[in-house]
Amino acid sequence: MNSITTRDWSIRPDTARNASLRKAPSLLNPRRGRPTGHAHWSEQVVRKAFHRKFSTTRIIFPRECDRIVLAASKGAVIVTPEQMAIFGFLCRQHPGHIKTTEEICEVLWPDPDEMPDYWVDVFKHQLSRLREKLSYVGSELSIITVNTRGYYLERSGAEVIS
Repeated sequence: MNSITTRDWSIRPDTARNASLRKAPSLLNPRRGRPTGHAHWSEQVVRKAFHRKFSTTRIIFPRECDRIVLAASKGAVIVTPEQMAIFGFLCRQHPGHIKTTEEICEVLWPDPDEMPDYWVDVFKHQLSRLREKLSYVGSELSIITVNTRGYYLERSGAEVIS
């Protein structure tokens, strides 16, 4: 019982210190939870973009990090690559052109083997988070759902459906 591996936290001897480790295995890794240089750069970029006020929605690709920043009149947020793929795909379409869920998901997962079994739930979650972020930054763009048909991007004030 004296030989303890860092991978198997359940065989640690019973001491007051190790009891807390059994409850939270993430505490075993001393580096987990600390901000890395990557996170540090991301925070600086968002802070810098947050202080600038843009009249329209902007996508910022900082050179310092591999994150993507979405900025508008009220601030800036970091978007995930999946959210950026959805947003970029809808931006490239003609105004009011409706795209189905399947067409958008082909952009997210070009290879059908990489598509998760619960892809509809993943897509809806990413779309929901993207809508929240667009609203949070005060974007003039919004994603509109057309029941049983799909989605399109709308600029506030001008609705065009083809």
